[in-house]
Amino acid sequence: MIVRTFPVAAIILAVTSVVVNAQTTEFQSALKRGDALVAQEKYRAAIDEYSKVTSGAGDLYARAIYNTGVCYYELWQTEDAIVFTNARLS
Repeated sequence: MIVRTFPVAAIILAVTSVVVNAQTTEFQSALKRGDALVAQEKYRAAIDEYSKVTSGAGDLYARAIYNTGVCYYELWQTEDAIVFTNARLS
């Protein structure tokens, strides 16, 4: 019985790993696009890119939240930056 379930478990783990890696790559790409937009001072567009990073992305999510706050600050929307950051981190 163990011999039969092992290949199934291995396949499930492999598929899960591929999905997680694809999501991580997608989140990293969104961060890079957002950073490029910030360099061009296109803060609204950068916020849109950063918002593509979900809470399951760990450190990448933290970076996206921070960068979004910076974008709001650069748009002179300091209160929005505070509200946004507090809502995401609570």
